[in-house]
Amino acid sequence: MRGSHVRKMIVICIGILLSFYICGQELESSQWLIKSAIKINCVIGDYSEPELSQKIGKIISYSETSIIFYENAYQIKNKEKELWTREKLYAETRGSQSKGIAFEDIGFYGEQILAIQYKAKGYKWPGEFILMLDSNNAVTIWNGVWYLLERINYK
Repeated sequence: MRGSHVRKMIVICIGILLSFYICGQELESSQWLIKSAIKINCVIGDYSEPELSQKIGKIISYSETSIIFYENAYQIKNKEKELWTREKLYAETRGSQSKGIAFEDIGFYGEQILAIQYKAKGYKWPGEFILMLDSNNAVTIWNGVWYLLERINYK
């Protein structure tokens, strides 16, 4: 019994380390396509279809020092990475007028998800907060709408 518990812990630790290794280069030197808006609780947000469609198909590019969106470069001041549990995601996305979201709402079915927060003084842009679904798919929230991102290449 003890041996199986130790083996399980080793597998979990290896999984966590692999996720950090795979996602260690998760965004730097890459480009991501905004594939679609995600409906959560049957809601996409406060945008009309034409407003949403303007964002779909756009590219978010990441480098070591900046994020480029709509040809605007936003300088990265700080970056934080953390593995989130379902409880953490729910708590962090819960608002005064909305319930939090679940892993399944964004198409994730693992035990922990890598959350990445970029910070730049005074700016808000799409792609500054990312939840990595896997090494080629992620979600981001921008102005209350969740978007599915697909990696299209490494620079």
